[in-house]
Amino acid sequence: MLKSGPIDLVKGTITVPLYLGHMKNGTNVWYILSDVDDPNVAALLGLNFSAKMTFMSNASRTANLDQNGDLVFDKGSVDFRRSAASPRRVPWARNFLPLRLSPAPSATRTIVRSFRSSMPAALSITPPSVAFGVNANDIIFPNGNVDYSKVHDQVVAIDPLNMTVTIT
Repeated sequence: MLKSGPIDLVKGTITVPLYLGHMKNGTNVWYILSDVDDPNVAALLGLNFSAKMTFMSNASRTANLDQNGDLVFDKGSVDFRRSAASPRRVPWARNFLPLRLSPAPSATRTIVRSFRSSMPAALSITPPSVAFGVNANDIIFPNGNVDYSKVHDQVVAIDPLNMTVTIT
């Protein structure tokens, strides 16, 4: 279970750190970290340890740290806009803790759920995207009432100023 933030058992939510990365073309990628294939990193960051993620490296995108320490992804994007077939958010069951996110029902482009870092010790990490192609000012919803055309369906609140996101 994720331990990177406080869990609200009554609401069925967890508030975790929010990260800002970029695509090679500069597009913003807002993401969280959920799983990693190194037990020490998992314990340090409060993430899920998954040894089998090591075998995903061939199917993973890569990310490199830029001069600011931000991740720059080589590929993978998502579109959170609603389609006519899926016009509204689909909540998860209340008793299911949010350990992994999947793309919104209307995702039209590829989303890659893990990456292989090029840091000195290569890691496989799962960074689910919670917003894509938007600026911080577009997704300031620290108290809820989020715009689901801009963020993932499981986002309950998002605060890019304090770099946190609450998910169900």
